[in-house]
Amino acid sequence: MLGYLISSFFNIIASLLSVVSIVFVAYSFFTVGRQWNKGNNQDLFNLLVVSGAFLILVRIIDIVIKSSAYFFKPTSSIFLVLIAIGVPAIIYVISTSAGEKIYEDGYFNKLSDTEFLKSEIMAAFSQFMKEIEKISSKVSKEVNSSNTAHKKASNQNVGAGAYKYTEDAGDFHGMLKENRSLLLFIILNIITCGFYWYYFVHTVSREVNIACAGDGEQTSGLLKYIILSILTCGIYSLYWDYALANRLAANGPRYGYTIQENGSTYLLWVLLGGWVCGLGFFVARNITIKNLNKICRGYNQQNPIF
Repeated sequence: MLGYLISSFFNIIASLLSVVSIVFVAYSFFTVGRQWNKGNNQDLFNLLVVSGAFLILVRIIDIVIKSSAYFFKPTSSIFLVLIAIGVPAIIYVISTSAGEKIYEDGYFNKLSDTEFLKSEIMAAFSQFMKEIEKISSKVSKEVNSSNTAHKKASNQNVGAGAYKYTEDAGDFHGMLKENRSLLLFIILNIITCGFYWYYFVHTVSREVNIACAGDGEQTSGLLKYIILSILTCGIYSLYWDYALANRLAANGPRYGYTIQENGSTYLLWVLLGGWVCGLGFFVARNITIKNLNKICRGYNQQNPIF
């Protein structure tokens, strides 16, 4: 009985990962199809490689878990792997045959640098998220008419590469995103099967470290967040949000804001409010987003790009 339950659990996990990987690849193809030759082709092609590699890894896990089942049929896995490999290969061949250069000379030698590799992966993923945000914004009805022009300017700066890592963190000259909303946060997480959360952690940590620079604190990036969350069975993710809320509250006066909600407020809503149908988490997340928007708005006002 116990063996059956364990087997069923792993089968469910494998199936969920399969769905996520297929959705990721499908949206990546969609993004590349819309943005090719309109933006950064290198980042777009890297998006194909990253999503394809993730799908292949998931298919391997799926085969290992389900290979003993009598209903297991590897045909679909083989077909998906061929698509994940074939589509990027075809695009690369066609592009190079047409005289286009996707990668600069010496690019692959730089991949041995962990920071460079991480920056390229996140830059590719940002192309994916920007396309998702465009789609979801048509669904969302939250529009603030008083700062529409400012929002457009901010989005254009994001599109120009404000979210791409560079070797020198001091070369940031863009606008920080100040119009995040809980509704959009929920929609994007649903559309991306939870992937948006990791993009949220990546962008928030980067922007908070920019806006709050000099306060003696450092908000952990995505890689550290994932590793420590796994090692601590999710406890670190709570600490990350707790520390983030404290840092936002501490830096409020720096930009002329009095922020009452701190890390303790966040934990109270998550741990106690979670008993009310889980609504406490959304209240806590809304508090974080609201205070984050204040800090980013204050930074943008003190550091205009025009």
